Amino acid sequence: MSCKIHNNSEYDISEMKPLIRNLYGFAKNEFGFKNPPSINFTSDQANHPMLGKTAHYDPSSMEVTVYVDGRHPKDMMRSIAHELVHHSQNERGMFDDQTIAGEGYAQKDPHLRKMEEEAYLKGNMCFRDWEDKYKTKNKDIFYERRIYKMSTKKWKNKELNGLLNERWGFSMNLDKLNEGEKPDFIDIDKDGDNEESMKDAAEDKSEETEEEVNEMRIVATGEGAYHASPQTTPDASDADETEEDTEEPEEAPIEEAEEKENSEDDLLQKMLDSLTVEQLRAALALKQTVPESGK
Repeated sequence: MSCKIHNNSEYDISEMKPLIRNLYGFAKNEFGFKNPPSINFTSDQANHPMLGKTAHYDPSSMEVTVYVDGRHPKDMMRSIAHELVHHSQNERGMFDDQTIAGEGYAQKDPHLRKMEEEAYLKGNMCFRDWEDKYKTKNKDIFYERRIYKMSTKKWKNKELNGLLNERWGFSMNLDKLNEGEKPDFIDIDKDGDNEESMKDAAEDKSEETEEEVNEMRIVATGEGAYHASPQTTPDASDADETEEDTEEPEEAPIEEAEEKENSEDDLLQKMLDSLTVEQLRAALALKQTVPESGK
């Protein structure tokens, strides 16, 4: 059965509790007492800042009282080990009704002095043995600084998360991070140049796309270099040619055929201008698979 711990002060002992319980279990095995005592933490503003009270044991109620004012957690746990020796003395019947602990009792009463000598010797050695054993089994306590920085529960969760991350491959090697190195640009045009700015790479990619589309249109139409048909207005020379064509009616059928062919070319060019890259690729693939007539 574990001891009962009560905090009657404003001192935060939440991170000390697991250590106190561990120390209590060790001392119980060392001293052999059976009944669990109560451990009370208290504050006394009137306590002397240098030579004030540290702790005391009440044999009638089996309570250990620890004063927290201006003390290190390790020093308070050492006082608990000392008072647990008095608790074992109480179960052995070493306290009697005639025993009164007043000022100078360790010097005036031989019986109490002997009990105090045992408490100092066994209590300090018990705490020292427990501390060395605990540090051996929990070597990371120096690096985690759990007593001041992290509770035992948070420390266990951190250790468990670390092991799970390593097991499932989520761990990160922070040594590979180098803030001094400038990250590479994204290789948008896939030319292998990671130092080229993304703006220039995007322009190169756009030019390559236009060239690819132009080549596919040339292959699809079966003609030479492809040029989009400019929308221009007829100039004066065109007007003269029109007038000359009107004066020679015998050549009208030939001109009508040429105009029809030109209009068909213009229509084809407009259709090609509206096609996407995917549509052009599909048309090119269809042209290559379907045999031309007359062959």
